[in-house]
Amino acid sequence: EETLIRERESFRIIAEAAVHATDLPDLCHRVLAGLIENLNLDFGTLRLYDKEEQILQTTATVGLSREEMRENIFPQSLNDSKHTAALVARTKQAIFAPDVTQHKILKTHKARLNKMKIRSLISWPILNTQQDLLGVIQLIAYTTQEIPKEHRSFFEVVAGMLARVIERRQTEEKLKESQERLNLAIAGTRAGLWDWNLQTSKMIYNERWAEIIGYTLDELKPTNTQLLKTFAHPDDLKKSDELIKEHIQGKSDYYECTTRLRHKDGHWVWVKDRGKVVEWDEDGQPLRITGTHVDITEQVLAEKALRREHRLSQAMTKAARALNSTLDLEQVLDRILEELNYVVPHDAANFMLLDGDSLRVVRWHGYEPSAEEDVFSRTFKYSKFYGLQEIVKSKKPMLIPDVRKYPGWVQVHKWLNAYAAAPIIIQGKAIGFLNIDNAIPNSLTEEHAQALSVFADHAAIAIKNARLYEQTQQEIEERIQAKNELQKSKENIRITLDSIGDAVISTDIKGCIVHMNPVAEQLTGWQSDKAKGTPLSEVFNIINSQTREAVENPVTKVLMTGEIVGLGNHTALIAKDGTEYQIADSGAPIRDAKGNTIGVVLVFRDVTEEYQIREALKKSEYRYRSLFAQTNDAVFIMDLNGNYLEVNQRAADMLGYTPDELIGVHFKHIVMPTEHKHSNSVLEKLRAGHKLPPYQRMFRKKDGSALPCEVSIGLVCDEDGNPLRLQSIVRDISNRIEMEKQLRRQGQLAAVGTLASGIAHDFRNLLSTIILYAQICQRDPALPPNLVQNLKTIVGESHKATELIQQILDFSSRSMIERQPLDLAALTKNIIALLRRTIPENVQITLNIKPGAYTVKADKGRIQQALTNLATNARDAMPQGGDLQFTLSAITVAPTDVPPMPAMPPGEWVCLTVSDTGTGMSKTVRQHLFEPFFTTKDIGKGTGLGLAQVYGIVRLHEGYINVDTNIGQGTTFSIYLPLRKEQEIITTEIEDEDYSHALQGESQTILFVEDQENLREAGQHMLESLGYQVITAANGHEALAICQSPRWEKEKSHQVDLVITDLIMPKMGGIELIQELKKTTHQIKVLAITGYMLQKYDLERLEKAGFAGIIHKPFKLTNFIEAIQQALA
Repeated sequence: EETLIRERESFRIIAEAAVHATDLPDLCHRVLAGLIENLNLDFGTLRLYDKEEQILQTTATVGLSREEMRENIFPQSLNDSKHTAALVARTKQAIFAPDVTQHKILKTHKARLNKMKIRSLISWPILNTQQDLLGVIQLIAYTTQEIPKEHRSFFEVVAGMLARVIERRQTEEKLKESQERLNLAIAGTRAGLWDWNLQTSKMIYNERWAEIIGYTLDELKPTNTQLLKTFAHPDDLKKSDELIKEHIQGKSDYYECTTRLRHKDGHWVWVKDRGKVVEWDEDGQPLRITGTHVDITEQVLAEKALRREHRLSQAMTKAARALNSTLDLEQVLDRILEELNYVVPHDAANFMLLDGDSLRVVRWHGYEPSAEEDVFSRTFKYSKFYGLQEIVKSKKPMLIPDVRKYPGWVQVHKWLNAYAAAPIIIQGKAIGFLNIDNAIPNSLTEEHAQALSVFADHAAIAIKNARLYEQTQQEIEERIQAKNELQKSKENIRITLDSIGDAVISTDIKGCIVHMNPVAEQLTGWQSDKAKGTPLSEVFNIINSQTREAVENPVTKVLMTGEIVGLGNHTALIAKDGTEYQIADSGAPIRDAKGNTIGVVLVFRDVTEEYQIREALKKSEYRYRSLFAQTNDAVFIMDLNGNYLEVNQRAADMLGYTPDELIGVHFKHIVMPTEHKHSNSVLEKLRAGHKLPPYQRMFRKKDGSALPCEVSIGLVCDEDGNPLRLQSIVRDISNRIEMEKQLRRQGQLAAVGTLASGIAHDFRNLLSTIILYAQICQRDPALPPNLVQNLKTIVGESHKATELIQQILDFSSRSMIERQPLDLAALTKNIIALLRRTIPENVQITLNIKPGAYTVKADKGRIQQALTNLATNARDAMPQGGDLQFTLSAITVAPTDVPPMPAMPPGEWVCLTVSDTGTGMSKTVRQHLFEPFFTTKDIGKGTGLGLAQVYGIVRLHEGYINVDTNIGQGTTFSIYLPLRKEQEIITTEIEDEDYSHALQGESQTILFVEDQENLREAGQHMLESLGYQVITAANGHEALAICQSPRWEKEKSHQVDLVITDLIMPKMGGIELIQELKKTTHQIKVLAITGYMLQKYDLERLEKAGFAGIIHKPFKLTNFIEAIQQALA
């Protein structure tokens, strides 16, 4: 009876746990605790089986101490032979051990069981109906316990019952997890969901569906099909009803339609409506449809805008064709009005020209005939039209949506209720207007007005061309008349042409130049007397500035057609010196008294500034729209008293607040007290209607620190111009202030660098000749000792000159560096070893290397040069001696950290500091420290290039440099270089060069190609002294002729073993030469020599061309010989 009671109690425990447990671990713990208490045992564990990992995970323990839990809660593999739970799980056989010391299987676990004082053990597997393992439960006692045989069947029932509960709970949790993933996926699509019961017409919507039209679900009751029709656009209902009906009838796989829904605020929202039948009755009739609504308003509006821009582009193209096809002003203006109708819908339009105070309509369309006779046959007083006067002042288009509400409107047509106009501007002055009239109020928008200004610009070009045409015709007539006059009259014509502001070129019937006026000489770069008789195409070189393709010569076209021609809008003139001018041009035939064409006059002028302004305006508009949509500036919206109504996240982050903390706060709380007076003045000016330019303010952050900012502030008004609120855009300019200082320094370096790069090549050629001849002499064994020393001095001083050029190129960041993984710690040690031999003993040099790896990707020679320059400066700052300390450390800059230097990106950096105890520097000196040729030393004791070179080298390595110094407190330079993870690093041994022993050649034939004669002869002498047979050539053409001559092709003994060629030469350079040589033989070896600094892409190009190596001028003998031997090997 007691046994039955315990069994029933065990079943109750499992049943209650299944009902009340919050999750699976809670269920397991309740069952385990209940069984231990019911069966009067000491402790137990319940482990669930992870099928994917194939391990037992401890899910519940009862009765274990913390120490015992640490030893038992770890996962157990089924192959674990040390634990009984793994054994039971592996065999799926229960273990009943009333006395573990007597159980034959558990004898192998005796030590562990004794450690835990276990005497009785029940362990059985939890299996589902398919006999799949779900877990293992173990019940344990510290004393031996009698386990009747009938208990075993009871435990099997309990295990089966527990398996069903666990399996059901695992299934429920998987379903819950799957539902959560589905909900997250739906939420991620931002789609509104609907579910339609076709029998009841009831609709179920999610919260996002209501959000799309500006409501909450609580506001939308009842939710049935009539609710959807209430918000649907009437024009869309028929189409959507037909499509969904076809789907219900099985004519389509799914329902899809684009429709509009009315938003709560009144505007229409475009949605993509998709749905599908998901439930049918027994007869196959649809019962339920589910679907989604996706807001595509932005996409639809963008497509409309794209179509609108396309229509405008087409219209502009046609208008431009009209400009190019004729100079008849009326025809062009009529064509513009015709194309305008496709872009800006209107009832009527006209062109009006302004002459003093008189207005005259010159072209029109869309008006009644009576209006044309009555209105357009007379002139108007400009002073009476206030709106047109405003357009002239602003030079911008005007929009009056409803003329009835516009004060001072002059009624010309009674039907006119909406009006827009754009000024026609020539040379910065409004000379007329393009007007459009509509009968329906508010039918025109700002977008229409802006499009109107584009057409007005084309009209301006047409009028300007017409005036230019008239002017040109008048000049031509004067020239024809002057041809029949005396020489004095001809001279008068020449003077007239030379005096006009436009450029004029006249040609004969063959298109050869007869005369050019000074303006034409200036623009083309040709003198009239030298250009006379020259075909116009050689002097007047014109291209399309956008496509860069050649433009047909207008004179040729005039001679062919006999008509006046003009150039397109993007015509550029390329002057003799390569200068490019944007021009406006027209050409006309010159006729004699009989009307025969005897030449062409070409009139053109420089419109570069106008063209650049127009192009800049287009780019500015694009940039403005992009920046407005993606601004990272702080935006503050205030009431008229200066209290914040709204701020963006950037504003809060910039000042250290949250947005909620700033709402309702007065602006004085976030600006420095010294700014309050001026801020009050700003408010007063804005209220008075003044517009303020951007100004700088010191803001106060939450922590009290000051933040320099630039502020743009203005009023936001309603449609009637009444002020509503204030809006300011605030930009953090702290980095800009620092960057301005750096930019000034970099500008100075760039100027010197431009000079250096210009002379470096020629200077290296000269030095190469000097060094080669000196080294040739050095190889003479009979040379007197005093001359040996003199030649050594010449070579040494020449290399110093080379290093001076390198210094200038370094600080201007124009030199090429060879960066490789480098152990900066080892290199610094070697450099200091050299410095100790050159720096006086009264300067104590120390090195402090903090633990860590210091691998950087760097040019060993450049880093050595930079540290040597810093050490030399430190020595000069300590004439009486002192301490010079080098320190290496590593720092990490996190994305949220303030970096040691402005613009320094996050990452791992190596910091190398060079500190001295010298005189220090003043603030004034510190501001000019890295400028080239700036020095505080006496004349002759310093070039002012050392620190500028250090700055350039550091920037070449993508690093940063900072200086900390004060008068009397010494100076510390900090260099930051990116830390690299490369394992293989190059040696840092600094080797002294020794070219006293040069290996001799083996009579191989070398073709030496160099355009500089002196250097060519020096190279020949050097190579011959080394035992080579040498042939020379002055350029690639000569070298190619030598290699392709019959003698060299037929006689194997006379073949060229190696070609050494300069890269840049007249007629044919080194790259062209190797390409031609490779066409005839793929075996020939070619070395390149150059005095130019090569960048990475240059080296890749040379390697691809097939060069065996590159030697830089001026080359040292050992390097030269080594490169030759490697190429020949």
